[in-house]
Amino acid sequence: MRLLLNAVLLLHLLASASLSASVGLLASIDCGASSNYTDENSIVWTGDDSLIQSGESQVVQSSYAVSHVMSTLRVFMTRNKNCYSISVTKYQKVLVRPSFFYGNYDRKSSPPSFDLHFDGNHWGTVVTSLDQVVYFEVIYVAKGDALSVCVAQTKENQFPFMSALEVRTLDSNSYANLDITYALLLSRRIAFGRQSLVRYPDDAFDRIWGPFAGGSGLITVSNNASNINANTYDRPPVAVLTNAISIPTTTPFMPLSLNLPANEVAVYFNMYFTEMAQLSSTQKRSFQLYINNNSSPPLILPTYGGVTEVYFTNFTASSRTTFSLVATSDSTLPPLICAMEAFYLSSALVQGTNRNDGWYLSGYGLSDTLPSFSSMDALQIIDLHNNSVNGLIPDFLGTFPRLKQLNLADNNFSGPVPLSISKNNNLKASLSGNPNLCDPDQPCKTGENETTNTTERKKSKTLTTILASTIPSSLVVSVLGVLLRLWCLKRLNLSFPGTRFHYEVPLTTHLESMPCLLHFKVGTPSWPHRDVLRLVAYCTPRASYVCRSKSKLHSFSGTTVRASTAAKKVSQASANRANILGET
Repeated sequence: MRLLLNAVLLLHLLASASLSASVGLLASIDCGASSNYTDENSIVWTGDDSLIQSGESQVVQSSYAVSHVMSTLRVFMTRNKNCYSISVTKYQKVLVRPSFFYGNYDRKSSPPSFDLHFDGNHWGTVVTSLDQVVYFEVIYVAKGDALSVCVAQTKENQFPFMSALEVRTLDSNSYANLDITYALLLSRRIAFGRQSLVRYPDDAFDRIWGPFAGGSGLITVSNNASNINANTYDRPPVAVLTNAISIPTTTPFMPLSLNLPANEVAVYFNMYFTEMAQLSSTQKRSFQLYINNNSSPPLILPTYGGVTEVYFTNFTASSRTTFSLVATSDSTLPPLICAMEAFYLSSALVQGTNRNDGWYLSGYGLSDTLPSFSSMDALQIIDLHNNSVNGLIPDFLGTFPRLKQLNLADNNFSGPVPLSISKNNNLKASLSGNPNLCDPDQPCKTGENETTNTTERKKSKTLTTILASTIPSSLVVSVLGVLLRLWCLKRLNLSFPGTRFHYEVPLTTHLESMPCLLHFKVGTPSWPHRDVLRLVAYCTPRASYVCRSKSKLHSFSGTTVRASTAAKKVSQASANRANILGET
């Protein structure tokens, strides 16, 4: 296997750039807590009562308590997937860190495991511990004005939970070699020679640097510089540069562990070095990184009073890959290292909620009939149970080739169950709690029940209104937008498999009781490697839809969408404009 290695030496003895004004502690959420407080690190924590409507607050057993923020958690016993949504600035580089501490809150001594997602991307599997805090960290560029962190149940009776969620904004120059189509998933971050961890306020980005005091054959060295200039692009805190680990002589190599998984992954890691003392004219410290016993540039020459940062990327490695620092033949001093960050790269990021994963809209109070979304044939799970959706069950729900679970229980569906569902042996369907459903081989009841259902529909809110008023705004536009654009494309006879859509929805604040007209301008601006449709929707007080292209104009009356109170609040908060990127 050919090793692709790109290493750049970043050395700045003087301040290189001012820190962006947007850098800061964007969100520090104590899950399950109801009050706000400031901890010993001067971090202000807020409870999550107003941020999420699902889940239950729980308290860990006192005998397992490790810190105030880890004393509570929020556990999710309903829905397959539950999410926190945090507002961010579009294209802001962020650090997101959810933490999990079981603490035997349920007195079952059975810590669960479950899946973790961010912005619709699978992050990993959380394997919790009875008495240890588990946390994940990701660094990436937010593509929208909100980010989501979700936990999803994967095993029966193992309920996902979250203890804390932290979101930090980073300087735009930090981790500058990260391709924005990927994310950095933290493997480990170490402050060598330290006895305790380092974080905010010592680190303005609130990265957590774990201590590493040394081990067999290693020695700890202290820095005697009165001042250390740490102004590299990634701005390591001075606190991690005051100590280092080394080896006694120049002859052996100094091993490093990146804590990588067993399978090969794309790797990104930074190393930070500084000279511990002013060297004499006869002294020299010079060394290189060796990967699998092969030297890798550049030559590392730490400076006194400054910091040398070396980053490596564009290569793959695993737990079998060896990393070591080896002194050059002319070096009189052994290698040393102050700090290290090791990441592996994610797969290419999806934009927002992953529509190929599934729909998890149980218990949202949805009503009206189901619109068509038959083109979304990659769905594996559809969970709409415990709502008030009515009408016939669409036949297309049983034709999705990858669909494994269909949960329509506890709704108001009526009529015969489609044969595509009842005869589908590969589909696990839950249809209980719909009293007006009937077997496809038997006649269905009509008359009174049908009249009653019609009356109830008139009294209930429509599906689109409920989506706008009860689901977080990003999910409103995401789900509703998918259906609207599929509807529009169908009317225009346009088919672009795998097309990426960009659509903008300016919301108004004065149309709460007025029908809205959605105008879709359909065009094909340039985009690498694929066709693009640009859909721009405008809200006006008329009751019809219009789909436009350069050559066609189609107008369809009779369907209305009403701006909801929630939409009004969203529009006020976002200056009457919401920009969303989505894929189908």
